[in-house]
Amino acid sequence: MKLPPQIKKNALASSIACAAGLFSAGSLAMPVVVTDGGDMGDGTLRAALESGAREIVIDDSVTDIMITTPLVYSGEKPLAIYGSGQTIAAMEDFTLLEISNGASATISSLIFHCL
Repeated sequence: MKLPPQIKKNALASSIACAAGLFSAGSLAMPVVVTDGGDMGDGTLRAALESGAREIVIDDSVTDIMITTPLVYSGEKPLAIYGSGQTIAAMEDFTLLEISNGASATISSLIFHCL
């Protein structure tokens, strides 16, 4: 079956618009970079998780991260956290990272430790 030229033109325009939507800024979000080894505040791992970031990179300048309460990721989409040998530690025995809505997680080059 041969399509009229106007139908072909509309189908092509729809395909291009759809493809452009796949590559919009929202779908190509940059990773959030952790620049502060503190437990709370701007630049911390906790702030990155609370922001809903799905890809988090801990800067090499951050050594260890001491936390006082569990870190929580409440997103439903996969989470990736990339470190470079840092330790995430707590003085008490509790869950260090809670993924509360069933998302999968990839964690690379981090050590979780209760002291």
